[in-house]
Amino acid sequence: MSGSLIDKLEELGLAEQGVVTPSQKMFAAMRLAGTSPATNEHEGNSERSVGNAIPMLTTMVAGTANIEDYRRILDELHPSDTLELVRDTSNEHDARTVLILDGKGRKLGFLPHGDNEAVSSLMDAGKHLFAQVSNIDEKHHWAEVAITVFLQDTP
Repeated sequence: MSGSLIDKLEELGLAEQGVVTPSQKMFAAMRLAGTSPATNEHEGNSERSVGNAIPMLTTMVAGTANIEDYRRILDELHPSDTLELVRDTSNEHDARTVLILDGKGRKLGFLPHGDNEAVSSLMDAGKHLFAQVSNIDEKHHWAEVAITVFLQDTP
């Protein structure tokens, strides 16, 4: 059974019917209002102007060695790309798990265990957080993907 909300929507056939996650809905509303990330030169990825977003932490993506389509996702990932953060409360190993998805909704990895407590608490309280790729350092069978996590400050 999949823990990601996006995976569950797809599994139930709801994604085909236009059902989206709260983060996807917020991104769409922001695009309509002209305040969301504009698509950058890298097709399929989005780049966000941080504007009134508050940087919370810089960390590395955990679990990159275990992602599906590793090579394709990394080839399409670039510094400044916006990443979606999604809570995964069904993770039996860590109830504070935060999934990290690329601009196409593909799993990139997780926030490291030591960095997920504040982020998951804010997300559980209804706050919108997102991340941007800071740097990508490819290794033999995995990559060190540095990200900055932002809290979206709403006026």
